[in-house]
Amino acid sequence: MVIWLLGWVWFLFSFFCFIIALARPIINNGYITIKAPVQNLVIALDISKQMDKNDLYPNRFEFAKNKIKNLLTLLSSQNTAIILFDKHTYLISPPTNDYSSLIYLLDHTDIKDLQRNEISDLQNLIISAKNLVKNPKIVIFSYQKFTPEKNEYLYLCSKEKFQSKNVFNAEYSNDNLKTLAKLLNANKQKDIKIKDKKELFYYPLILGILIMFFVIFYPLGRVK
Repeated sequence: MVIWLLGWVWFLFSFFCFIIALARPIINNGYITIKAPVQNLVIALDISKQMDKNDLYPNRFEFAKNKIKNLLTLLSSQNTAIILFDKHTYLISPPTNDYSSLIYLLDHTDIKDLQRNEISDLQNLIISAKNLVKNPKIVIFSYQKFTPEKNEYLYLCSKEKFQSKNVFNAEYSNDNLKTLAKLLNANKQKDIKIKDKKELFYYPLILGILIMFFVIFYPLGRVK
């Protein structure tokens, strides 16, 4: 009888450990300070039918996609979102500094089956980008010429040339891409304080599992 009661006590104690684990106990070690960029970056890729032209190898779209992947390798921890656009905008990824995942998404972006427009709407794109993140830096990869405003950059994906401070004409080398990356990496940073917490839930969880295993498989509760 005593052994049977002892088994139930341990069984109930294991449930008590599970309840403590569910309560998620923590140790608060105060705050730590990290550096974070003041602005987010939005990279917009034109997918209108004009991007199918092959004046750039193998075509404007693939050329632009490769340039974006190269640009991502030159960035330094900028939170970056990627948008596809023609008359409409399509969010591929919200802001992140996981560039490998962004490159993966670009590699698996197929526009062949999309109902695309003949031309794109840059104004709608810029409005959408500003709705996505506050005060973003916007880099547009498109065939269309336009004069960018502050915090806007154009990578012109055609053989045409356009002279403007924030415009980068298509080149097979990455020289002007490095210049663009340098401008984007010049983002000011701010200090952000976050709580330094240590989770303790796994201690009572492991203890509860061990006790439950002991009660079930060890013959404490067997009455001879």
